[in-house]
Amino acid sequence: LDRAAMAAWFASEVGRPPTPTESDSLQDATGGRAHEIKIAIEAMKLGGAPPLHGDYAGYYECARRQLSGHARTVAELLSVINRDALVSEDLLAVAAEGLGVGDLGSALDELQARRLLKREGCELSLSHSSVRSAWLQLINELRRLQLGRAWYKAVHDLTLPQLAGPGVVGLLPVITTS
Repeated sequence: LDRAAMAAWFASEVGRPPTPTESDSLQDATGGRAHEIKIAIEAMKLGGAPPLHGDYAGYYECARRQLSGHARTVAELLSVINRDALVSEDLLAVAAEGLGVGDLGSALDELQARRLLKREGCELSLSHSSVRSAWLQLINELRRLQLGRAWYKAVHDLTLPQLAGPGVVGLLPVITTS
């Protein structure tokens, strides 16, 4: 996008036009790439500078700290599945419940409000593989095992044809190593 389009996007998200310094920062950090502009504006709304050249780990770490415990657990569950895989909301509900998340809907609403969730029909994932990568780096081995066991319990009673379905196949690596 050009500077005018970035300024319009910034104004619609922040409620005011960007300062010349903010406009320069957006241009320098994103090169006009839409996904990077989205991340940069969110970081700027949180009071920080836009991430430079695709280094979003700090931004996602900040977003992670601001989530409720249930939303964080759901995001962790989604971060351990295969990159760019989608999982059924029903299976996510079972896995999340196994980890103490009683109100999946509120957790999903919170993740969606922070633009961390992608929804395609009844299937879900984190919004981008960069979100998954950043979150995955922050999860220790014990927690990864707990998350894997929660997914395993969620699919334990599924039939073989169900296990081969598109909403489950992204879980196979995590459940086979738990």
